[in-house]
Amino acid sequence: MKLYYSIIIGFIVICCLSFTTKYYASTWAGTSANETVSRNALADAVANVIFYQKAAFTGSTRQTTKAEAAAWVYLDETASPFAGKASNQLVIKTDLVAKTPIYITIASSYDGGTGLTIEVTVSAALPATTTIYFEWCTDSGASGDVTFTLPSTFSGTTTATANLSATGAVTGTYATGSVIVSSASVVNAMYVKGATLTFSTTDNTRPYLISYTNVDNSCITITTVTDDCVNCGS
Repeated sequence: MKLYYSIIIGFIVICCLSFTTKYYASTWAGTSANETVSRNALADAVANVIFYQKAAFTGSTRQTTKAEAAAWVYLDETASPFAGKASNQLVIKTDLVAKTPIYITIASSYDGGTGLTIEVTVSAALPATTTIYFEWCTDSGASGDVTFTLPSTFSGTTTATANLSATGAVTGTYATGSVIVSSASVVNAMYVKGATLTFSTTDNTRPYLISYTNVDNSCITITTVTDDCVNCGS
């Protein structure tokens, strides 16, 4: 009889658990608008570039709090109702609004001779002073380096110019640098040595995505880099 009642009680417990255990979606697409967001779903959103990652975190079925979401991905933290929630409160899918990135493009133009113009274009006003440094080389054999120090509120395009026929300074309103190896040949292309590129800003509220024509340090293998997040965690 005891065995019989044990079986009955066990069956009742299993049934209760099956009705009370909540299913948490493991993907962003599978998470309903009014559902709380699991760490797995948030990681999936990062993988699908819905959000850019600010700091590393581990996916799991555990649900995400406001403080955790703000620490792990770039969000518009002023958006309602996210802004009004307590830091330890769980967030639902519609609470999370991605922060709009700032896009930065490095390009170049030429004067038909040995004149090089390096261009940096910023898509929106910078919240803080931003420094971009890289070494560069050209199809003419010239090479050098440049540092752009862009002030807070800057947006648009700024340039640095150089005469590649002689070693000397690279100059611009917000730029300093040098032509280290000169060339008298006509220049038609400039490449960024991506391994040397450094980006610094005190702003940690949004992702910065940078695009440029990349080359290895030997100036041989050329690739295109598009919207590379320079301040994303992994």
